[in-house]
Amino acid sequence: MKWPLDKRHLYMGGAFLILGLATGGALLFRAPASTSAPGLPISPVPTENRGAIKTAEGEAGESAKGAAAATTNPLEVTRNEGQPFENKTELASFKTLKQKVFLTEEEKEQRKQFIQDRALLENLKNLFKYPAPYQDLEAQQNVAVDLLLEAIKSGDAETARRVFTDVIADATIENNQLSQDQRQNLAGVKAEVLYQWSSLEPDRAREMQQSLPGPVSQKIWKNVVTQQDLNRAESALAK
Repeated sequence: MKWPLDKRHLYMGGAFLILGLATGGALLFRAPASTSAPGLPISPVPTENRGAIKTAEGEAGESAKGAAAATTNPLEVTRNEGQPFENKTELASFKTLKQKVFLTEEEKEQRKQFIQDRALLENLKNLFKYPAPYQDLEAQQNVAVDLLLEAIKSGDAETARRVFTDVIADATIENNQLSQDQRQNLAGVKAEVLYQWSSLEPDRAREMQQSLPGPVSQKIWKNVVTQQDLNRAESALAK
């Protein structure tokens, strides 16, 4: 069963409740989040059915600790906003290949080159550092996540894992000087990576959790685990 994710609203089947926008403007779970490493679901959600999980922003005390933990100046992370991503063409080509049912030998070779191209994979991490939406940013990020997941499966897995680790370990979101919109976009990116990567490699869940830089990131992880727990519960009921 495929489980769609939406950046603006969390879809979860069965009996569940999501609180409305809280004081900080982020969605909160009514049910307490699991703190154990997830057993994690079936397979990553395909691009066309997914966005990213929202996170609770954390309370005032956590935000203060987050500001101290952050190492990036919010003015610096916004300076490149609006500039085109240099590998946009490669992402568009990979998306086209991924949508095809049958590939020619030439197309298979092109796909292989994409998932084994260390320079391309390493450069993808720049796409995840924009703290606010611009142009078709979200669509590019979704394709980049797919490309990195495919690289883990059958390409340069170690480089792809390093990129994902850099994304989830980035402390920018812990800085409470960023605007709410900026933090929510960064939260969506981090949640998407955590959800998709931990679904593909559940045995690395503890390693992922240990890479998180602060309380806001930990809340994202707890929400990801809660989403996956609910997915498994509904999947069991559907059998």
